[in-house]
Amino acid sequence: MVKMSDIFKRKDESGEGKRPESKEEPKPIPSIFKKPPEKEPAADTKIEPPKISCAKPAPIDLTNIMQKKAEIVPLPSVESQEACNEVYKKCIDALNRAIEQIKKGKAISIDELLAALDLIRVHLEAEKDNLIELAYYNEGEDYLRNHLVNVLIFSLIIGERIGYSKDHFLQLGLTSLIYDLGMVNFLDLAQLPRKLNAEELERIHGHVNKSVEILQSSGYNDKDDQIKKAILEHHERIDGSGYPSGLKGSEINELARIIGVVDTFEALTHKRAWRPRMLAFDAIKAMLDKKSLYDPKILKMLIDGVTIYPTGSLVLLNTEDVGKVVKLQLSAPLRPVVQILKDGQGNVCEETKVIDLMKNPTLFIKKPLEKQDN
Repeated sequence: MVKMSDIFKRKDESGEGKRPESKEEPKPIPSIFKKPPEKEPAADTKIEPPKISCAKPAPIDLTNIMQKKAEIVPLPSVESQEACNEVYKKCIDALNRAIEQIKKGKAISIDELLAALDLIRVHLEAEKDNLIELAYYNEGEDYLRNHLVNVLIFSLIIGERIGYSKDHFLQLGLTSLIYDLGMVNFLDLAQLPRKLNAEELERIHGHVNKSVEILQSSGYNDKDDQIKKAILEHHERIDGSGYPSGLKGSEINELARIIGVVDTFEALTHKRAWRPRMLAFDAIKAMLDKKSLYDPKILKMLIDGVTIYPTGSLVLLNTEDVGKVVKLQLSAPLRPVVQILKDGQGNVCEETKVIDLMKNPTLFIKKPLEKQDN
C-alpha cells in the first residue's frame, strides 16, 4: 500500500516547459510536497494549533491564523462562478448535439467542439479554480457528456503544465472531447447497476474503434494521426496490461497517456450506476497503489495541477474546524487556502474567515469530507 506521505515532497520541475516525447521509459514519481521549515521551539514549549471560533457574541481571536485583509486570497466572485457555469453548460450543449448526431448516424461538427474547447481554454487562464470545482462535482444523468467535459478540463491543466504548444493543446483538447464518444453505442452496458462480466467487458471495449470512426467520419484533418492514435491507445497501460494492443511505456502515444490518467481519475471521483464516487484523496491513493499502470510524470502533474483536495472540496482541520478549499497551492497540494465554514464546536461561521495553510504551519488537514458529512 502506497502512503500519501511517501510522495509529497518538493516538486521537481526539471521536465516541464517542454513537449516530452521521450523514448525513455518513464521514471518513478518524484515526491512533490515538503513541509515548510519551522522554527525550533524551546524544549519546554508545547505548540498548539490556534483555535478558531465562530460563536457569537464572544469576540473572535484569530491571532496567527487570519492574515491581514490585504493578504487574504479573495474568494471567487459570484460573477466569475456564473461565467464558468455558463461556459460549462455551453460545452455540455455542444456534446449533446454531437451525441444526437451520432445516434442519427450523422457526422459530428468538429467546429462546434473546437468552439467549446476554446471557451474552456480562455476561462482556464483566469478561472482555473472555479473550473476544477465544476469538473470535480458535476455529474450528469447519463454521465457521458459531463465525463467528457470534466476530462477536458483536467487534461488541459496537465497540457498547460507540460507546456504544450497551441497545436498540441488543441490536439489534446479535441481528443478529450471525442475519445469516449463511441460509448454512445454502449450506454446500455455502461449504465448497468453492477460490474460487467467478461463478455460484456469485451463488447464495451469496442467503444475505442467506434470513437475512431466518429473522428474519421467528421472529415477532420488529423495531423499525423495523433488524435486517432490517442483514441486507440487511451486504455493502454504503462506496464503493458491495457488494450487493445498491450503497448508499454513510451510506445503509447503521449496524448493517450494523459487521457488514460485523467479518464481514470475522473471516473473514480464520479458515481457510476454500479458504485458511488470516491473523494479525490482516495482516488489518487488508489491510483498510486497501481502506479505501474500510469505514466508517473503525468500522474504527478495531475496531483500538482488538480491536487488531492480540489477546489470546492470539504476538509476537516486538526483543530476540528470544517473548511472548504477555495484556492490551490500548486507547490504544496497538501496545504491549500481554506475558508472556515464551522468551528471546532460546530458553530457556523457567519463571517468570512480564510486561512492560508502555507502560512500557518501548525494547522493541517486531518481528512477530506464528503459534502453530506458537513
